Amino acid sequence: MITGSFAIGSERFASDILAGIKLFTTRPYKVKDYVSLAGHEGKVIAMELTNTILENVLGEHIIIRNSDVMDGTIVNQSALPGQLISVMVPLPTGEDLETAFSAILKGIENFSGIEDPRFAPSVTSDEISFGYVKLQVRAYVEEKVDYGPDKARLMIQAVSALKKNGIALKN
Repeated sequence: MITGSFAIGSERFASDILAGIKLFTTRPYKVKDYVSLAGHEGKVIAMELTNTILENVLGEHIIIRNSDVMDGTIVNQSALPGQLISVMVPLPTGEDLETAFSAILKGIENFSGIEDPRFAPSVTSDEISFGYVKLQVRAYVEEKVDYGPDKARLMIQAVSALKKNGIALKN
């Protein structure tokens, strides 16, 4: 029984080492990159032969086995000039949606300071329910651990732009 457990444990350990070697040779991410690995998201703070350690927005350290990293999808967001944030603004369907979209875009046009037009702030919508259109307001911000203040600022600027243009947020 103990021998069988040891064999299974050593097989898993060997799998982690082989995955670690592949990660070190292919370099899909490096320390300080912001990534999504094995269902976890955060900044890479260490890469070891058997584990990768992330720090999430709460400051928690998440230790992920390298074999789990290699079994899943690796998303490295550090190639982008910042991090995408998004807030939802509910707008009554009776309001002028074209004016609302234009007002929000104008109100947030200088939100992020990222010059590349591919990462300009945007407004989208793909849902109408219960008399409201759900507008997704998106912008890129510099990478940091906590995006809460940036999301609040994005929401405030979007709502302020609507109010300046006489668009009500409730029926």
